[in-house]
Amino acid sequence: MINSRIGALLGGLALLLAGCAQATPAAPTVEPLPPAEQPELTPSVTVSDQDASGGTVTIGEVIAAEPGWLAIHITKNGAPGPVIGKAQVSVGAHENVEVEINLAQATGQLFAMLHLDAGAVGEYEFPGPDVPVSAGEQLINVPFNATFPIEPSVAVSDQDVSEGNVSIESVMAAAPGWLAIHVSKGGAPGPVIGQTPVIVGYNPDVGVAIDLSQATGQLFAMLHLDEGTVGVYEFPGADGPVFAGEAPVNVPFNATFAVTPAVTVSDQAAAEGTVTIDKVSAAEAGWIAIHTDASGSPGPVIGFAPVGVGHNQNVVVEIFEAQATPILYAMLHVDAGVIGEYNFPGDDVPIFDAGGYVVMTPFKLLAGEASAGEVVISIVGVSFGEKQVTVPVGTTIKWVHSAAVPHTVTSDDGLFDSGVLNNGGSFSYTFEEAGTFGYYCRFHGGPGGAAMSGVVIVEES
Repeated sequence: MINSRIGALLGGLALLLAGCAQATPAAPTVEPLPPAEQPELTPSVTVSDQDASGGTVTIGEVIAAEPGWLAIHITKNGAPGPVIGKAQVSVGAHENVEVEINLAQATGQLFAMLHLDAGAVGEYEFPGPDVPVSAGEQLINVPFNATFPIEPSVAVSDQDVSEGNVSIESVMAAAPGWLAIHVSKGGAPGPVIGQTPVIVGYNPDVGVAIDLSQATGQLFAMLHLDEGTVGVYEFPGADGPVFAGEAPVNVPFNATFAVTPAVTVSDQAAAEGTVTIDKVSAAEAGWIAIHTDASGSPGPVIGFAPVGVGHNQNVVVEIFEAQATPILYAMLHVDAGVIGEYNFPGDDVPIFDAGGYVVMTPFKLLAGEASAGEVVISIVGVSFGEKQVTVPVGTTIKWVHSAAVPHTVTSDDGLFDSGVLNNGGSFSYTFEEAGTFGYYCRFHGGPGGAAMSGVVIVEES
């Protein structure tokens, strides 16, 4: 009886527990939350003007949206040029990023530009896959000014200039200026036949268009200032040569090009026993000789001067004036004997053109006399023909330019100034008072008797 009751009780308990198990709700399923979204990075570069004398530049802030490079570009034609330094940057914001740069190739304006690292990871490949980063259509590229010590220099090699262009390997300039190509005149720089602007710092692969009709076989690449009207080449004038110490930054080089031998000369009066040949074009180094007239043909030589390969402008030739005839011949000769020594009659025979004719041009020797009360001073080479003259009050001094390069006649005390004189030009001044009057050339001398200068002593008559 008792056992049956216990059995019934246990059975009911089992039914109760089963019912409870069915009534308990299932635990809810928890969906994982999406990961927090990272804020989107906007690439940027912030940099200030700075002193780069130590060979490094510091970029204030760089924000990179992906691993890449911070590259320092030089200026080339006003835009980013070659890279002179780089540093790796990871994703995120970076402050005061230091970049080591090649100062020997730096320009006064630099560009801090963000690049990708899209090629071999950790290897800078530009030009190549590591192209600049852009935001929309805008490159992440900020210009800034850098200051550093600069030693002016020019690097140039011998070359063929037949196309009318000179290629300068590099120019280092301490200030904005000009790279000018000078012809050779007596082994020294003569007139300019081409120029191009240069910027502060390193200027690679500088091209200069030149006037081939005036080129010589030896040319000079010279660095000039830009001190007059900015962007306007003014030489002779304010844009004088740049000096390193006491020497101009000036490099000679040899130029090759086709030359047709020719002589151009004008009728003229002898100036201080010289005549000036307007232009001598020579395919090889030689001589321009002045022959007298012998019954309508060239006679004996009364003067000669060396000429170089190319176009020789305003060649001054000393002549034995006492033997001069009214008609003279300017004739081109070779230098085939002892080099640098005129041997004619002998090895240094006349040059013939393609048609078989001697390369020569006749001209008239005109009478040249000073007017009454006038004294003539010739300007020859880089000097005044007479350093000192003594004249009475009321005398007019006439300076006659017979040189290859421009000159001025400038009073020490501002009393007179001729302005720029070129070959064939002249300047006159009448001295109405007694005294001692110094003068000089602004390009080649200075007041107080420096270099190319002279003195006029005026006495009471």
